[in-house]
Amino acid sequence: MALFLIARILDDPFSWIAAWVVQAFVFEGCNIGTHESAHNNLYRRKPLDYLAGMAWAVPVIYSYAAYRTSHLEHHKNTHDPERDSEPVYEKMTLVDYVGYMALSGIAYTFILLLEGAEAALGKGKAWMRTGRRRWLAALSTFVVLAELGLVAYGFDAAPKLTLELWGAPFLLYATFLAPMVSHPEHTDCAFGPSSPLLTTRTTLSNRVVRLFVWNINLHTAHHLLPSVPGQKLTKLQPHVEPYCAHTVRSYSAWHLGYLRSVVGRGPALASCRPEGGHEASLTTLQLLAPLPHVQSTGDAHVSMRS
Repeated sequence: MALFLIARILDDPFSWIAAWVVQAFVFEGCNIGTHESAHNNLYRRKPLDYLAGMAWAVPVIYSYAAYRTSHLEHHKNTHDPERDSEPVYEKMTLVDYVGYMALSGIAYTFILLLEGAEAALGKGKAWMRTGRRRWLAALSTFVVLAELGLVAYGFDAAPKLTLELWGAPFLLYATFLAPMVSHPEHTDCAFGPSSPLLTTRTTLSNRVVRLFVWNINLHTAHHLLPSVPGQKLTKLQPHVEPYCAHTVRSYSAWHLGYLRSVVGRGPALASCRPEGGHEASLTTLQLLAPLPHVQSTGDAHVSMRS
């Protein structure tokens, strides 16, 4: 809000661009906050996580019930072309890539809205239609429709203010920043079902980006242990990194490498450690058992002590 006020006072292109870029990163932070809530990583009580997820989802207009259910299915079937709840891309053309970057963020909002609305009506995907989830989907759908109505009213009543305050930074987030972060996570990795060490990519990035994305760039560690909060993934990363099949230096490096492969001018920058992943058959417990801060509570669940 302070940057918005400064930009309004100065009213020059540089000030507006700076304000919108920062706000777009804030939107991405809200996106990751929604993600952390979906994994129950913010509070000790699930109802508080759910309420937090509903709140985090408001700025990015997500149907939280649909997002949470869909995302947990994604973790069960990561990068499986037949079963993953998120899109799996085998190979893109340049048109595909540009279309993904420009449209996927906005399309995802409406896909979640549609899935939530279908679930509320007892239709759609089976894992969205169960008892309590239908009511939660109905609530999320109502919230999103109310938000869209408010946005429409804003553009009708005060179009310039709405564009400056919300529209422009949201478009920057949805058409550039969100796909910039999400596209490298699994694209050009091994198809599932397989180990997260093979199906998922880690992007090392820099401290500023890691702050705004809650360390979700350490995506392989996240998929190995989704119950570990983002702020603790940095403790896991040094132990996981030697076994990762796909690690890249930065988001820009991956996108430039991928674009080179798309236009036929070189291979995609899939990994800066091609020898990684040679221990992909290790289970999560075998990989992380030596760490003193890891506590096993059974074969299917691993958590970190504070």
